[in-house]
Amino acid sequence: MDNKLFYRYLIIFLSVTLVVSVGIVLLYYRSINSLKKDMGKVVEYRRQAHDILERAQQVKQQREEVDMLLEQEPFFKIGGYFEDVLKTLNIQKAVTKTQAVELNDSYSEDSLNAQFVNINMKDLATLLETIEANPRISTKELDIKRSEKVPGTIDVTLVIATLLPHTTTA
Repeated sequence: MDNKLFYRYLIIFLSVTLVVSVGIVLLYYRSINSLKKDMGKVVEYRRQAHDILERAQQVKQQREEVDMLLEQEPFFKIGGYFEDVLKTLNIQKAVTKTQAVELNDSYSEDSLNAQFVNINMKDLATLLETIEANPRISTKELDIKRSEKVPGTIDVTLVIATLLPHTTTA
């Protein structure tokens, strides 16, 4: 009887030990899997943070470049510049309208809307090249339509803009 009892206790002990060991292994692999998922999330958050910091650095650099451009010509007028370009290129005067928009605490945008009627493609290409050569000016919109009045010409709506330093009134 002692032998039977001993084997019974031995089997119970080994069974309990096996169940506990299997439970520990399962718990270990479950926690490892959970940690891997968390680590993947941390890596993704780190990548996003890196992208944000990189973008912030680019914005800072661009802001410094814009500030340097604005310091070179603090009283730049887009309307006067555009008229000078038209005179230089001998292009007929366009119907123009300027508009100023506050962007943020540092800058405002001055845009000029010009409409040309019966202009040829060569003059338009030369005008666009001249405008794009000035780093202070950006082309925001260009709408080209075939002229209905004069064959071989186009009607163009051009919107260009420049940044101006924000002026505070005290």
